[in-house]
Amino acid sequence: MLTMSRFQGMVRPRNVFFALTPLVLVSGCLALSGEYESRFADIDSISERIVSFNAVDLHIVDGGNPAGQPVVFIHGTPGSAEFFASYLLHPDLQDLRLMSLDRPGWGTSLARNQFDGTLAAQSAMLGEFLCGIKSANPSQQLLIVAHSYGATLTPLLVMDYQQCISAVLLLAGAADPDLAAPRW
Repeated sequence: MLTMSRFQGMVRPRNVFFALTPLVLVSGCLALSGEYESRFADIDSISERIVSFNAVDLHIVDGGNPAGQPVVFIHGTPGSAEFFASYLLHPDLQDLRLMSLDRPGWGTSLARNQFDGTLAAQSAMLGEFLCGIKSANPSQQLLIVAHSYGATLTPLLVMDYQQCISAVLLLAGAADPDLAAPRW
């Protein structure tokens, strides 16, 4: 027969959750309040830059051969440019010009005005960047590799900027934008 005294010494999972949640939130806020510390700072073959246009400061992580065929990686929700870090460093891909970006409003890409996170607005924000890559390399095909919500955004990018995008690889994206909305 179980008695209450056996349960009094046990820690309930719900109590642990409520005790740890404020600590996690405070540590996350402290981490965000400081300067951005790049995961790529000590990797010579990777560089980072901010490209400003369309009222957004777009964070780009570059790897591979700057003269190679351009490949742009677009992350999902949630996510950041770091999601594709292993591809930027992969030895078999170093002949390509590899670029991973933080989608507007994610990672260290910042909107300078009121942010509109719709697919249409993100397409407009990224289209100029992608067409800039294509115009700088007119003889090369621009490939986009996109995951999750990035793969939901990419078909609209292709429709809006078909003159700039040569090919896409969509990974785990929803083709119906109504099904792709973040659920939180």
